Amino acid sequence: AKPVDVQVVTDRATLRPHPVKVGDQLAGAGISPTGKRAVLEARGEIFSLPAKHGVVRNLTRTSGIAERHPAWSPDGKTIAYFSDRTGEYELTVRPADGSGEEKTVTEFGPGYRYTPQWSPNSKKIVFIDNFKVIWLYDVDSASVTEVDRGLWMTHGPLSGFEVSWSADSRWFAYSRGLDNRQNAVFLYDTTGGRSHQVTAGFVDCSNPAFDPEGKYLYYLSARDFSPSYSDFDPTWIYANSTKIVAVPLRADVASPLAPRNDVEEGDDDQEKEGGDESEVNGEDEKKDAEKDKVEPVEIDLEGFEARAVVLPPEAGNYSSLAAVNGKVLYQRHPRTGSGSEESPIVFWDLEDREEKTILDNADGYGVSADGKKLIVLANGSVAIIDVAPKQKMDKKLATSSMEMTVNPVEEWRQIFNDAWRLERDYFYDPNMHGVDWQAMREHYGCLLYTSD
Repeated sequence: AKPVDVQVVTDRATLRPHPVKVGDQLAGAGISPTGKRAVLEARGEIFSLPAKHGVVRNLTRTSGIAERHPAWSPDGKTIAYFSDRTGEYELTVRPADGSGEEKTVTEFGPGYRYTPQWSPNSKKIVFIDNFKVIWLYDVDSASVTEVDRGLWMTHGPLSGFEVSWSADSRWFAYSRGLDNRQNAVFLYDTTGGRSHQVTAGFVDCSNPAFDPEGKYLYYLSARDFSPSYSDFDPTWIYANSTKIVAVPLRADVASPLAPRNDVEEGDDDQEKEGGDESEVNGEDEKKDAEKDKVEPVEIDLEGFEARAVVLPPEAGNYSSLAAVNGKVLYQRHPRTGSGSEESPIVFWDLEDREEKTILDNADGYGVSADGKKLIVLANGSVAIIDVAPKQKMDKKLATSSMEMTVNPVEEWRQIFNDAWRLERDYFYDPNMHGVDWQAMREHYGCLLYTSD
């Protein structure tokens, strides 16, 4: 008898778990406190990548669970993100070095939440949800406080919602819409548990950023009215209206544009030669301790907006305002009608009082906790660069090494549940036009449980 070879061809072979490169599916990014590593989101996984040397780590390894919006704590110990492990997106934390287990720290239930934003002391986290509610999570007490509720924000603005913390972690600044459809700047005092509106809302003010030295609050303000007349309609348009504003936090703080007067230092300020070595070392240690000490940030709320100073950069289109010592960072987008396509990252130097370009073009950026490094995204690539002029993205992160194991059946179920939740959370009619949405989930979802 002659053997008969039989081959059974089945699509089920495609259901086997298999490795997939995901470096071209980036969806979120953060930077470690000193810029030595980055944390990236890709295809629902969280990865840690070195800026120069080291290994690429997949921190989550959960094909059937989505982890989103990673953020590295300023003390370097923890990464926070939102995970749907429980069936809903909840705030989750895990050790940044990849050791240990993750911990779910909230129990909100239905809803979608956006990027967690750490306080400088790594003890508080602020985030916003799809209901436009701003939440404050306290790490020590594991409690959640409702801070405020925004207006007029849809998914795009919610995705870009940012707060800026004062250096002492007492205050955070944010902007939200008012009834007149303008944005105003608010300061939340975590000590008093109260939010204060500090701009009137007469013109649009947004994207506040605390000076890490505790002197100023910066924000973007649409206040420049330079009209152009239409060639076709008898009307004016007001484009390129945004200016950068600085407000001294206290009445006794000088304007960043105050007149300066150079003087010679006298001999009394010169250091004495020689001296006891122990005294010198003691002085050095004292200076280091004073340098590391964070001074309380006091704010004079009365007359806040009256102290505002408009900085010299010309009116235009700006975003991503941030501040480091001695510099105000922002991204300058093409002026309306200019034909330009570049969006450089620039900074206003408070000492030299001039604008300097960090990178000629980028899609976005983030600042490290120490204020010395930037994580930059441009044309699908990611790099970590210095906060300094004339930077290049010539040392890109090894995103090509980002790999995960995909279990198709588990991933399909997650995708189905995600789509079902997003429709539930964002559909304009909470009653879903009378459709029993839970019944729809059960009716169609059962098909996924026969695929394995």
